[in-house]
Amino acid sequence: MKALLLLISLFFSINAGAQSTFIKTYGNSQSDFGTSCVEAFDKGILLTVSTSTNFFNIQMALVKTDRNGQMLWNKIKQVGSYSYPQSVVESTDSGIVVFGSANYTPTLNGNDDFLFLLKTDSNGNDLWSKEFRFSQNDQPVKLLKAKTGGFIFSAINDYNISVYPKAGIVRLEEDGSIRWSKRIEVPFGIKPTSIVETINGNICLVGNVVGYNSIYFNDVAVCYLDSNGAELWTKVFQTYYDDECNIVTTNTAGELFISGRTYSIAREWDSFQIKLNSAGDMQYQRMYDAGTSNGEIMRTGISYDDGSSLLLGDVGGWDERDITMLRLNSDGSIRWCRKYPFSPQFTNYPYGIIRTSDDGLIFTGDIRPPAYYRDAALVKTTNIGGLICYQDTVIFTMHQDTFTVIEPSFTIIDTLIVPVDSIVNVTFNLITEKSVCQQIFPIPDFTYEEDTICSSQCIRFIDKSLNDPISWSWTFSGADSAVSYVQNPEEICFESKGSFIVNLEVTNSDGTSSITKEITIGSECPEEPFVIPNVFTPNGDGKNDIFEIKNLPASATMRIYNRWGNQMFTTSEKKRSWTGFDTNGKKASDGVYFYVLDVSSVTYKGSIQLIGGN
Repeated sequence: MKALLLLISLFFSINAGAQSTFIKTYGNSQSDFGTSCVEAFDKGILLTVSTSTNFFNIQMALVKTDRNGQMLWNKIKQVGSYSYPQSVVESTDSGIVVFGSANYTPTLNGNDDFLFLLKTDSNGNDLWSKEFRFSQNDQPVKLLKAKTGGFIFSAINDYNISVYPKAGIVRLEEDGSIRWSKRIEVPFGIKPTSIVETINGNICLVGNVVGYNSIYFNDVAVCYLDSNGAELWTKVFQTYYDDECNIVTTNTAGELFISGRTYSIAREWDSFQIKLNSAGDMQYQRMYDAGTSNGEIMRTGISYDDGSSLLLGDVGGWDERDITMLRLNSDGSIRWCRKYPFSPQFTNYPYGIIRTSDDGLIFTGDIRPPAYYRDAALVKTTNIGGLICYQDTVIFTMHQDTFTVIEPSFTIIDTLIVPVDSIVNVTFNLITEKSVCQQIFPIPDFTYEEDTICSSQCIRFIDKSLNDPISWSWTFSGADSAVSYVQNPEEICFESKGSFIVNLEVTNSDGTSSITKEITIGSECPEEPFVIPNVFTPNGDGKNDIFEIKNLPASATMRIYNRWGNQMFTTSEKKRSWTGFDTNGKKASDGVYFYVLDVSSVTYKGSIQLIGGN
């Protein structure tokens, strides 16, 4: 009968109230701002920064931080003489892909830009870079990691020149080659502002158009395409004055959340959100007014699977704007709102927000903390927008104006372009990190190993907590030791096989967090039970001087390790028992050691206590 190790976590829970928060900035002595961020596979953060050494020498910085915003590395990249990074995503092979615009001969009017896609490895080392030219002047909108592999990006074609702008959408393979490319044309132009891929692989692009009312105000355009770029439906939403969208998000129900700002004579600029189903039917339309002098605008956001949403933008006057967060219920009503006055008398803008794996929120943008230069920001809040500094109240009032819905016909054209390889220059530009404030709670976690010989239900617990814990408090249900205060309890024996609750509470200088797991322990016996002592005393008195396992097959091997994982002994043809000396002939000290038995294709583990050693 083979021994079967059963160590199963049936459930676990973490104290969600203890969420770490921080405000970090990254930059140099010039003006810098964060354009996009994403959580990496290792739970660190990837951040793109627009940085510079002078007005014409715009560079892109790729920054990697740990989960607490501490910078691990940064790389300065430049395609041509001017490089602006718009989006960053992580590829399926843990590489990094940056999307942006560049120019070899930058001018004051910013024309003749082309698009680039840069692929690096997980450490920011270049793998390839490609240029895409769709028009005389292209501006990036957003890059997405496609659900079935590869990428999707959108861009403004013919931007800021003497023809009407157009929207470009491109579907890419993993290597940056083009699967298909489309251009959307509208009689008086369209400026795309955001794009999203829905749960079923369809694509929704939003942007601003004119020409659908007599005074040529801006209206909101929504174009819904299938996975091959074919039009499914198109709608335009308008009030009497200007309506400008900035962001579209989606959830697992395929709902669409479109946000930005809208103008009225009575209230000037207000934020708005339109919620649609996947067929384009209106679920709600809401406006939000905070009564500030130059209005409220939402620039980015998140949608949740329960139909609720979160908006991030800024409020205030033309010379002083504070970042604000607005949490909405599934019907668009206000759940809560926050304001972050980082720097009075200066403007602050957010450009991207994500949910983290610990259910927190991280956003980036452009802030100017007191006594600092304008820097790229990385701000981590709790899931309800909490920070330990620079947090204030703001009051939004919800009201409802009516959007008129128009169903126009847009022209979608296949475009044929061939990307070309581009040269990336790695330049020197010192990016430094500044910590404005932080509260970093410990993140509790542990694993465990069973003494896999059937005569025992003893467990070794290994602490895996993060963020520098300084104390540990364990609680074990059904064990001979109900509590422990050491980091790694080594011999916790349970009364029987079965399921038991284990709780670990860890503390660091910022606070306390806990985790609870239910474990199931138990192992089947070998056909002929091994006889294994749990203590031996190699003191030379002729009694219990060796550690020997009876009934161990001749083909089996045994290894002994100390608590630091260093191998102390291994069996050979001539040596089948351990006398308490390491491989260098040095006598081991008192303590608990761990054995590993390899019997046929089965591995057994357990512990032995040595008394009377060195």
